[in-house]
Amino acid sequence: MSINDIKAAWIAYNVQSFCILSLLFQVLLLLLAPFRKKTGSKILMVLVWSAYMAADWAPAFILNLIINYSKTRHDKAELMSFWASCMLLHLGGSDHAIAFSLEDNDLWFRYAFTFIFMFLSSAYVFYLSFSQVNFLWIPNVLVFLAGVIKCYERARARFIGSMDKSITLSNPRYDDVVKRKSLEEPHNFRAGEPDDVEVIKLAYAIFRAYKGVLVKHKFTFEEYGIIQRLLQNRTDLFAFRIAQAELEILHDVLYTKAQIFHENFGNKARSVYWVLLAAALASFSLLMRNNKQFDPFDVGVTYSLLIGGMCLDVIGFVVILYSSTFTIATMSRATSWPITWVVKFLKSLNWPWPRALWCWRPSLQQFNLISYGLNRPPKAWEWIIDSLYLTNYLDEMTYVKNKRLSPVLEAEILRQVEMRLNRDDWDCDSYASIFDKCTNKFPVSKELDKNEFLIVWHIVTEIFYNVVDGPEANIGYDSTELNKFRQCSKSLSDYMFYILIFRPFFMPVPNKKRIEETNYQVKELLHGKKKLGQREACQEIMTEAAERRIPEESFLYEAFKVVDCLQSEPPWCQDRVKCWETIHKTWIAILFDAAKCSEPRAHAQYLVRGGEILSLIWLLGANCGSMAQFQFFEDSDEENQTSHMARLDSMY
Repeated sequence: MSINDIKAAWIAYNVQSFCILSLLFQVLLLLLAPFRKKTGSKILMVLVWSAYMAADWAPAFILNLIINYSKTRHDKAELMSFWASCMLLHLGGSDHAIAFSLEDNDLWFRYAFTFIFMFLSSAYVFYLSFSQVNFLWIPNVLVFLAGVIKCYERARARFIGSMDKSITLSNPRYDDVVKRKSLEEPHNFRAGEPDDVEVIKLAYAIFRAYKGVLVKHKFTFEEYGIIQRLLQNRTDLFAFRIAQAELEILHDVLYTKAQIFHENFGNKARSVYWVLLAAALASFSLLMRNNKQFDPFDVGVTYSLLIGGMCLDVIGFVVILYSSTFTIATMSRATSWPITWVVKFLKSLNWPWPRALWCWRPSLQQFNLISYGLNRPPKAWEWIIDSLYLTNYLDEMTYVKNKRLSPVLEAEILRQVEMRLNRDDWDCDSYASIFDKCTNKFPVSKELDKNEFLIVWHIVTEIFYNVVDGPEANIGYDSTELNKFRQCSKSLSDYMFYILIFRPFFMPVPNKKRIEETNYQVKELLHGKKKLGQREACQEIMTEAAERRIPEESFLYEAFKVVDCLQSEPPWCQDRVKCWETIHKTWIAILFDAAKCSEPRAHAQYLVRGGEILSLIWLLGANCGSMAQFQFFEDSDEENQTSHMARLDSMY
């Protein structure tokens, strides 16, 4: 095959090839996007990001090819114009992936401009197609209008998906909604265990009532009291399930078109969209029945774009219907067609009521400082990675392990939640009180900030877990209790260190210099000792610290002093359970403190990266009355409160 043959093939089939490729990108995005909230796998994120970027790039590139082709040749002008209209359908994107991140939603205006330019380009190609008789103008116009509707849906969904818009635009008046919901009879959790749909509906009611927490909406104390009535008679387990469902609803509102489908105009627009596509397919089939002027391959490509796009929309609609928590929560209260028609149709067929695949169980990503030091790559390779600014990305992909939330740890978190509910004090056993106890009982510097103390306690936990493993005689009253404390502490230690290194948005600004110094010390200490296991590496650190070969101001030496105290001083040396109980309580305090102090936007940001247990605890705190999540007007600030209510009136 000569170069001329390749060029001829490219000129003849480049548009068709990229049209099919664009359709494949849409298929890949539909298949992968729903899994974003299930796992934080870097490989999956790369695949989703690649499909997302390619799906946005392909329509613009294809339109450029079509315009260039139409300017010089007119033998396929009708089909080229039709394919240009189909690209608007692809630009409208998948119903499950309107955005890859919150930043994409914030840039909704840029997408609107992209849509306008694509609209004008498609209209220009349609104009060029009338250089000769255009037999396909009817299906072309129908698909063009359907593409405009789909692009509008995505632009509108992104607009609503902006954090502030998602809160303020979904209700006629925020404070009226809060008061109206408060008048409903509080759900009696203890009367019986509700099924999944009931939990989702209740979670949606609570989500609507005070989702203003997400954008730091200022509440009056009256509103706060009203809100708390929504969760009277709650139990720890039901509060946990409701928080899970609320996070699922938040994901659907911010990252999918679910909310658009439940707007009155959005419902009708999607219905018109389906009618337009069906009419376009029917009219195209009729026109092709006796028309032999088009290449059969080109006709097949056109059918693939039409039928393939319709199949993707059907699958996407069914998936949203049966797996979107937001959809399940709103279907029973829908008042506009076609949602009411769909509900009546399902009931007439005795079809099972849609249930969400919403069992969102956040994972505990594990990152261990000692293991990281033992398995670092050669220095030359590290230098190359640092030069390309890929260190954090590759470290997370290589050294972070995904661990499901164990039933033991979940039960322990529920126990902590119930304890706070029973005391009516979410902030009991706070980090400040635990830190004071640690600095008083152990030789820990009081000058350490939260992040520095976390690193020290991580090293303490790791050394104690691997090295201090004495005979059974030293174990206290209950080895089962001991194992629970050990495993929970180990999991939380690796998880919180992972949050500190790879999710700094959840924590106060870390002292990166001290963290890098500690990483360097561990690396140098364990360099060339890859054959060592975790236990031997911890023993090496203890030996080096005991011989004063580690600087006294380092975190390693601080951790050594604490471990030495736990090993040698009563009552710690006499009761191993008490040691691990203290370590465990400290990690619980660090976990709850990090959840309480984190920014709402961080929780929304990571919902499409598998989610974090911190988000669940943060939302539990809001549900259960922790005032740390709420911002209030000052009693004396009447002028600001009045202006705030006036601003709300102008918004709605």
